[in-house]
Amino acid sequence: AEMIGVSLDDTSMYCLAWSWSAQKPLCITKDEFMSGMKFLGAPVRKVGGNCAPTVSLVKAPKPEFEPYLCAIRSHIDGVDEVLRRDPDQFRQFYRFLFRWVRSPETMSRSVGESGMNIDSAVELWRMLFPAYRGFPHLEEWITFCTTKDLFRRESISRDLWEQFLEFTALTRYDTYDVNDAWPSAVDDFVEYFKGKQKLCDKEE
Repeated sequence: AEMIGVSLDDTSMYCLAWSWSAQKPLCITKDEFMSGMKFLGAPVRKVGGNCAPTVSLVKAPKPEFEPYLCAIRSHIDGVDEVLRRDPDQFRQFYRFLFRWVRSPETMSRSVGESGMNIDSAVELWRMLFPAYRGFPHLEEWITFCTTKDLFRRESISRDLWEQFLEFTALTRYDTYDVNDAWPSAVDDFVEYFKGKQKLCDKEE
């Protein structure tokens, strides 16, 4: 992973896993890797005998590996570009992540239902929304989700994970309707957000 500048600390590995339809949580199997490499085909272009600027993070242990590592890095950059400009593709990617990160380290079980633990969800939200989709109230949402007195849940369910993405499209909450089939956690957040706004207005 380090040879192609891939890390779980940014979206690179997630982009690669999604584009190669990885099935096993937090893993790209040998078969998936081989299939992905076959899909990539010939090594990417080179500039002055080296990888193009977009794949400058590549650190090949041997010269003969460099074209293939550059191809992977270039592919990741291409996926990243698609996700930035295509909301439908980003939606598919976002939904994929809930399944792909399902592991004992990232999941919690509460009342018989398995969900993503809050810390893992927050880490992903902080990574995804500045990069691919604007959400001006992200910090308020994270504060809400990480405050036990406000967010009385032990994990993030699949429904909440997916519906939160749709919720971020709302720019105003003054016409928000609790009867619109949003998850109850979203209802609670809107109530919290409105209350916080009223308090700020009074202080002004």
